Amino acid sequence: MNRTAGLVLPIAMIALGVGALLTNLGIAPQIDWVWTLGLGVSSIVIPLAFGFDKITFVVGSLLLGVCFLSVLRQLSFMDASTEIPILVILCGLLILIARLPSIPNPKWLETVKDK
Repeated sequence: MNRTAGLVLPIAMIALGVGALLTNLGIAPQIDWVWTLGLGVSSIVIPLAFGFDKITFVVGSLLLGVCFLSVLRQLSFMDASTEIPILVILCGLLILIARLPSIPNPKWLETVKDK
């Protein structure tokens, strides 16, 4: 575990506090901020905690997409029947992008290849 893993709790607390404040101030009160900010924070924390590689790129980027589309759905700009296909398309695109040689393989995969 690297040093950035210690950032998870403070970042999560800040995000939850921001969500509660936005709800209490009447700024988009219909949004479930715990869910939405949890997704957003997770999309940032995963690459910080585990390092940037093909897997954390796909997972982190997909969580960010889920966060964004969740907000649009909660604000009634789209419904789940539109959100889910977009997420499937996004997942496929991210997996294709992750195949680029400029995005490194996970360290555990390199260790397995060396044995």
